This record gives sequence, C-alpha cells and structure tokens, in this order.
Amino acid sequence: MKFISLVKYTEQGLRDIQQTTSRAAAFRKCAKGAGIKITELLWLTGRFDGLIVFEAADVETASALMLQLSILGNINTETMPAFDLAGMQQVLAKIE
Repeated sequence: MKFISLVKYTEQGLRDIQQTTSRAAAFRKCAKGAGIKITELLWLTGRFDGLIVFEAADVETASALMLQLSILGNINTETMPAFDLAGMQQVLAKIE
C-alpha cells in the first residue's frame, strides 16, 4: 500500500536543521527495519518542508512509523494513502 506524508518542521527541528539529512538517513534505516520501503524523501520550500513517499503493508504499519517519527519532536506529519491507476480502479469498483 502506498502512502504520502507531508512534513513540517517543529521549532526543535528548525533549531537543529543542520542535522536534517542525518535524521533522514536514520529514518530510512528505521523504516527498512519495520519492513517499509521509502521510495522518495524530498525537502520542499513553501507551505510544507518535506514529502515522504513510502510503501507499507497496511495503515497500521504506516501510522506506527509516522508516530514513531513524530515522537522525536523534529517534525509534524500529515499522512494519507496514495493510489496508482490500478489502486484507484479497485476503489472505483467498490462504488455502487
């Protein structure tokens, strides 16, 4: 299952901005250990500070990873499922 997470730095995350790339590397390692594949990890300018695209077995696994990341206090996330063409067709097939 694919997910997109929008990221915003907290005050703590901004104070330690020089560590953002090393924190990202640690996050990738943590995600891999949980069986989650990070496909994109991008830094942004604008309303959001980052974007994470990842694949997890289910919503619970994805939520646990994002909560674990948020507990560290450097970022807040907004995570949502993402559907490719085949996935969206499956969703549409459930509409009566």
